[in-house]
Amino acid sequence: HVGCDNILGSDAKEDRCRVCGGDGSTCEATEGLFNKSLPRGGYMEVVQIPKGSVHIEIREVVVSKNYIA
Repeated sequence: HVGCDNILGSDAKEDRCRVCGGDGSTCEATEGLFNKSLPRGGYMEVVQIPKGSVHIEIREVVVSKNYIA
């Protein structure tokens, strides 16, 4: 077995922020909420997902005619 520290026999694991041996305290939450009408055929940026993000949750909280792209 190789831990996240690349040492054979190590039990080191990544935390929920993907930090090897971390305690999850360095995570940053990014949120966005969109509840407007879009112009016909248009796109609107709701939120940018930062590079390296993990545990991404995207929800449609009410039924709409919008698409996620």
